[in-house]
Amino acid sequence: MDRWTDLGDIPAGIGPSVVTIGNFDGVHRGHRSVL
Repeated sequence: MDRWTDLGDIPAGIGPSVVTIGNFDGVHRGHRSVL
């Protein structure tokens, strides 16, 4: 997982990506199996 705080920080040609907006508050039990 990479984290950028500004659109200008994202490298050109990064390819297919997923963007999330919000605060990460830890890994919940249901998400542990996904990660």
